[in-house]
Amino acid sequence: MNVVTCDPTLARETRLRLWAEHLERPIEAVGGDPTRVVDELWKPIAREQLDRRSLGEAATHHLLELRGVSRRSTAILGPLQGFVVDG
Repeated sequence: MNVVTCDPTLARETRLRLWAEHLERPIEAVGGDPTRVVDELWKPIAREQLDRRSLGEAATHHLLELRGVSRRSTAILGPLQGFVVDG
């Protein structure tokens, strides 16, 4: 889903609701610095699920790291952060 808005409050609230749902955490846990949330919550869950899949184990969460996409995304993360303004 894409949301385009000039309202920074709407953009932030939408991101927080979606992240809370996807990470299965309360909104308070996904607020704050988005980099911390991605590094400390999102990535570890996604990596664990990829490892479980590699070992033939059942998933325990619906997030999954996409190796090809995730690896390349680190190269463009810096420039993208310069464009993203999220209140």
